[in-house]
Amino acid sequence: PRSTLFPYTTLFRSRLDRGCTLLNATTGYLQTDQPVLMTVVSRREMASLNQIVMEIDPHAFLIISDANEVKGSGFTSTKIHKKNPNL
Repeated sequence: PRSTLFPYTTLFRSRLDRGCTLLNATTGYLQTDQPVLMTVVSRREMASLNQIVMEIDPHAFLIISDANEVKGSGFTSTKIHKKNPNL
């Protein structure tokens, strides 16, 4: 269920100042529903991201890929860190 992703989203915000996107997926082999979490981090943040994921689930399935460009709300050439008043 999507609620199992809450620890990830919370720690991504508090430790990395990063948001994420939650997707609904169906697995190809077993045809079961599976939540998917997608986030974008810099190479410098990759070790911290991996540490967070392994703390929560040492058997998590990760896809790590280079992005040529990322555009959209919240992305700038220099990351502007904001404090979330809800944390």
